[in-house]
Amino acid sequence: MVDANPPATEVLASFYTSWGWRVLCIDDVPWCRFGGSTVMTVPLSEVYPVGRTQVARVLRESGCLLAQFPTSAHTGVAGTEHVLRDAAYGEGALQRQFRQMLRRGERALTFRELEWAEVAVGGPKVFDASRGRKGVTTPVDRNAWREACQQAEASAAFTVFGCHRGDELAGIAIFWNRPGGFRAVSIDVHPEFFPQGAANVLLYRSGRTLIGRTGCEFVSFGRAGVPEVEGQGRFTRHAGLRGEHLNMAAVLHARLGWLGRLERSTGWLVAARKWLGPSNRGANSLAGLAAAAATNPCLLPD
Repeated sequence: MVDANPPATEVLASFYTSWGWRVLCIDDVPWCRFGGSTVMTVPLSEVYPVGRTQVARVLRESGCLLAQFPTSAHTGVAGTEHVLRDAAYGEGALQRQFRQMLRRGERALTFRELEWAEVAVGGPKVFDASRGRKGVTTPVDRNAWREACQQAEASAAFTVFGCHRGDELAGIAIFWNRPGGFRAVSIDVHPEFFPQGAANVLLYRSGRTLIGRTGCEFVSFGRAGVPEVEGQGRFTRHAGLRGEHLNMAAVLHARLGWLGRLERSTGWLVAARKWLGPSNRGANSLAGLAAAAATNPCLLPD
């Protein structure tokens, strides 16, 4: 039985749980463990009022060694959020190659807002293929995903779009309806449809649809990694999105507090990460340590 009006953060937790991640909801903030020993707030670009007490609790209860999250506090490292704010957004904002792929996609695919019932049925195939391309082999939990879709429909706090080839679902974009705008939760495309421009259609058409709605001031398409991998934001820039500053904080578990005393040693962390390369797991760990070294927990709310 699904609650009549479940909290949006509860729905978010259900989404990520069905996708195979371990999720903790603490003080109405969803934290997701993305492998290894790192826990992050989700969606990745949402700024929650995370304080020191909550971070200590989530590290303790999750068993993770590092917590990462966007913050309004003046600490951490500089991140980038990909945002659309122009109500007049159209093809004139696109770079040539993106526009060419968009037109190819619009000839082959149809785009529309979806009902949650059809996402419950067609979504897992898209998610499994999209995640498999990124090396994630755990399949979506069909029952948990169906329940998450029922919760999303009951909450009325989310909007979902898709593109089709005939009756086949090629891609899905889920957005959280926020005050003044929309924030992407997940954008997934079946790899088979990349050559047909499905990603271009999904990003452009969903952005243009949402930014044109009454009262919408922004559409966020997520954030880049920290530090951003070269070329990571190229697709969104070619789509005409703006890169906006986003403070990213990181806090180490108390038993690793000695590593926090690295404020004067971040240079070697950055150099080592570049030497290892962006896809190396060790490099990603060093990036987290560099962010922790730059974060002063005393500047976070209590």
